[in-house]
Amino acid sequence: MNKRKLSIVGGLILLVASIFLAMKIAKPTEQSMRKPVVSDLKLVRTSLVKNQDVNSSVAVTGKLEAKHKIEIYAEVSGVMLEGSKEFKPGNYYRKGEVLVRLDDAEARLEMLAQKSNVLNQITLILPEIKIDYKQSASEWLEYVESFDVNKPLPELPEPKNDQEKYFFAAQNVYNLYYTIKSAESRLAKYTIYAPYDGVLTEAAITPGTLVRTGQLLGEFINPSVYEMEVAVSLNESEFVKVGDDVQLQSADVGGEWNGKIIRVGNKIDPNTQTLKAYVQASGKGLKEGMYLKGRINADIINDALEVPRKLLVNERELYVVKDSILVSKTVEIVKLNDETVIVRGLEDGTEIIRENLTGAYDGMKVKTYN
Repeated sequence: MNKRKLSIVGGLILLVASIFLAMKIAKPTEQSMRKPVVSDLKLVRTSLVKNQDVNSSVAVTGKLEAKHKIEIYAEVSGVMLEGSKEFKPGNYYRKGEVLVRLDDAEARLEMLAQKSNVLNQITLILPEIKIDYKQSASEWLEYVESFDVNKPLPELPEPKNDQEKYFFAAQNVYNLYYTIKSAESRLAKYTIYAPYDGVLTEAAITPGTLVRTGQLLGEFINPSVYEMEVAVSLNESEFVKVGDDVQLQSADVGGEWNGKIIRVGNKIDPNTQTLKAYVQASGKGLKEGMYLKGRINADIINDALEVPRKLLVNERELYVVKDSILVSKTVEIVKLNDETVIVRGLEDGTEIIRENLTGAYDGMKVKTYN
């Protein structure tokens, strides 16, 4: 009986032990129930602020125009004569070379007649000069003897006193003299000379054409020096000054040209709120009417930092990192560029984010890397 009881008790103990062991195996451990730790900190690239001198620049565009350009107008009437060069666009002329010559035969003959009149008048009064104005007689005699109707009229001898001056005025000498000088000046206008080395860009007449006073004959430029008018925004105008260098490029042809700011206007366009500045440039490949884009090397901004413009928050703040937490910092906007912004107000060594962070906010915890 005792053996039977012992057998039953032993079986129960074995059964309980088996059940306990099975439950132990089936029950997950505390460690196995723990979920994997997944960090929700966002990774952001940062750098340390180092304020320094920043080279500022201003982007501009404009159209080239020759700095030296004239429209040629006729000041007298006459038929255009053949010249040593065809009066056509593209022809190059040296300074002093004839651009246009008009038939001046009639005007020249009229002037010769007037010169003869003044010579006759002086000759008629020469005997009286020898008697009444002996101190001037030799000068007037020499004047008559050297008189050449085919040369420019020389200046009249200076009167020695008022009495002598009144005498020549009464004899109409001065009136005849100035009439001839006017005719000489008018005769010179029948021939138009190149004022500088340049090229003809427009021509409105051909040989044989009857030219009228005031008629436009053509356009002449110096192709070696150009100007470009550019518009500078009001907030950038303080950085632009005369003497600044400008790098110029064309979207249509290769190459780069150097220019310089030669003038800066002081009147603001009320519609665009821009200021006019003028760039002078020269170099091979530049042409009248060519559109160029450029960048003005403007003033150096001291003790500042340049960062991508996309990092601006609320147009005047940047995110910095303190103890792995984002903090918005108000900065001074010194200059806005197309893609960057130059700011002040951050201390050296401040950790600043260098990339856009989606969903960023004050107090956000982040993990940084350089």
